[in-house]
Amino acid sequence: MDLLVSSDPPSAASPWPSSDALYDCSDASTEAPRCDNSPPSSAPSRSESLLVHLKHETGAPQRLLEARATMLSAPITEQRYQQYCRALWGLHAPLEQRVRKVADSCLLLPDLERRFKLGLLTGDLAELGVAAPEVELPVCQGLPAIDSPERALGALYVLERSTLGNRHMHRYLSHVLPSMTARASRFLTAYGADTQHMWTAFGEHLMAKQALDRDAVVDTALKIFGAATAWFGHAFAREDGVNLEPRPRGRARRAALALPRWVIEEALGRWAPRWKIR
Repeated sequence: MDLLVSSDPPSAASPWPSSDALYDCSDASTEAPRCDNSPPSSAPSRSESLLVHLKHETGAPQRLLEARATMLSAPITEQRYQQYCRALWGLHAPLEQRVRKVADSCLLLPDLERRFKLGLLTGDLAELGVAAPEVELPVCQGLPAIDSPERALGALYVLERSTLGNRHMHRYLSHVLPSMTARASRFLTAYGADTQHMWTAFGEHLMAKQALDRDAVVDTALKIFGAATAWFGHAFAREDGVNLEPRPRGRARRAALALPRWVIEEALGRWAPRWKIR
């Protein structure tokens, strides 16, 4: 599904699109028809595509991530795009490293090397003034362990999922920041015209792996979505100057203010007589 070019921003403001039409490859395998009158089970059948199962299980955390990882919020500037790419690099770097370690001992996907995009993102950051991201940028520390083929595929699902929306983001940024987009959007156009084909192929690879521990794949995807949500929230808050440290309470609050207790209580008592420091 292609987004029509217009002067208005796309409805999906993050690289994780929510349109069901983007799951064309998952329609080939659906739940087998039931031959009895018993109620349907909530557990997925073995005939259900793993890609469909992943879509259902990760829908809610994906939508939460969309709210945190938005790039197209005003103001849309080169500085904000750099901020976005910095956060992306901090997520992709440790994920790709862990997936590579698993791939060293088994064949995950025949086209796996093309699916690693950290080099493209590094090139974009260089164009945006970040010459050495491995030295200058922090990385996400909350990611789960990726120590099996199933967990590596769960990680790849999250990474591949984002490519579907990257093309729409690129199309919009080409309108509002054409010069910047022309020189620093290798990551957003990683697959070019092959984006849908690569997603379809990924789904077919998953469907061909019948002996997978499906629970491990889904569990890893869910944990990565959760870690990415926290990571983008902190990354954008940090760049926007938002203080994420918890506010001191009780004695710690008084110590931070360096004022006697009676002074604070008297001052606050004028506005809230029932308020007491605890």
